Amino acid sequence: MRRLRVWPDLAPPFEIYHDDPEHTAPEALRTDLCIPLRP
Repeated sequence: MRRLRVWPDLAPPFEIYHDDPEHTAPEALRTDLCIPLRP
């Protein structure tokens, strides 16, 4: 992030899950990790 000159905001990071872990193999799970950035 330093190389891109962006900095995290004070808001907490969060995850977005695109698959149901009960019906998806662990290696096929897709998750977006979201880090809020300062404006």
